[in-house]
Amino acid sequence: MQKESISFRIRTDIKQKFEKIFTNKTEGINEAIERFFYFRQYALQELKGKFEKRELYAIVDAFNGLQLQHEHMPVVDMFVWELEDHERYNGMSKRWSINYNDFMEKVKSITSAQAYFFLLEIQRFWSVEDTAYQDENGQNSLEKFVEFFLS
Repeated sequence: MQKESISFRIRTDIKQKFEKIFTNKTEGINEAIERFFYFRQYALQELKGKFEKRELYAIVDAFNGLQLQHEHMPVVDMFVWELEDHERYNGMSKRWSINYNDFMEKVKSITSAQAYFFLLEIQRFWSVEDTAYQDENGQNSLEKFVEFFLS
């Protein structure tokens, strides 16, 4: 497969981590970039059908407006804590008519990769116009977002 050279900026601490893992940091970074899309595909595929429609609404609603640090996004406990806070302060289960205990058991069963890529998709939905989730009027559609994870 043909490769194209690009340049980008990387934090010094991340560069140092690559140097510890890989003898050739360029090849290591290339490996990470290329594999990202496969990890995303598999993690999102594994999430499909895991949650009910109203549960997905509750999750997307809970993360509306949050600025997430990428290094914390794969931490399942942080995902759980945010939803617990949303229940405590916003009455999530009542608002979305979901069984809180059953819902939280499902949430606690996701993997770090699933948590990261799910949160990345939610963040993309709320912050960037993404054609995958747009309706016929070119507006982001929560319904389309939820349908993606139901099918």
